[in-house]
Amino acid sequence: MENSDIGWGQQDYEANKMVEMDRLGFIRKVYGILTAELFVTFLMCLVVFLSEDYQDWIQDNIWCFIIAAIGAIAIILVLFCFKKVCRMVPINYILLFAFSILEGFTLSVFVSYYDPTEVLIAVTLTFGLTFVLTAYAITTKTDFSAKIGYILVISIAVSALAILLIFFSSNIVLWIVCPIIIACYGIFIIYDTQLIVGGKRYQLSSEDYILGSVILYIDIIGLFQYILLLIGGERR
Repeated sequence: MENSDIGWGQQDYEANKMVEMDRLGFIRKVYGILTAELFVTFLMCLVVFLSEDYQDWIQDNIWCFIIAAIGAIAIILVLFCFKKVCRMVPINYILLFAFSILEGFTLSVFVSYYDPTEVLIAVTLTFGLTFVLTAYAITTKTDFSAKIGYILVISIAVSALAILLIFFSSNIVLWIVCPIIIACYGIFIIYDTQLIVGGKRYQLSSEDYILGSVILYIDIIGLFQYILLLIGGERR
């Protein structure tokens, strides 16, 4: 009987070890893909500051920005609404690559209106905040993954505030609204990080590595944009 208990204990240990290894591999894949996405975005934004002709062209042809934004949104809807497509290799990687290019282009148009120093400061702050928030999400005992209702409310609030900024972009509005949106994106990073790392009430499946990288990418880019908007001020 004791030998049987030891056998079952060994099997449970090995099973748990396999689960941990599977989750670790998933985390590495998500952050590897995320790094590649951010690198592509960085290169596309860098071209803006290396070529004045390109900068003038993207600012004079705003219709390209609109088409790229619509295309990026369409791909996001496909990835989020059709999980089979999101898990289907190589279609998921093709969609991810297309999304990264389109999103990189839209962001390059956005940063083209700012001074390189402002962009560098925003990048530094974004990196620092993301690192701190990620560390907090991993170490905290608070289960943000179970607070989906709050996340939905915050998402609606962010959308409403973003629309407000479109129509009222004075410095006073920016100084009030941007910090609120930045704080909301911080919560998104914590929530999505816990979904990826696992160990809480809810977590992403190991097959959803594309989805995991995309949601974190959106969080980080959103955080960066509103930090830059706050730094740039009304003149932008």
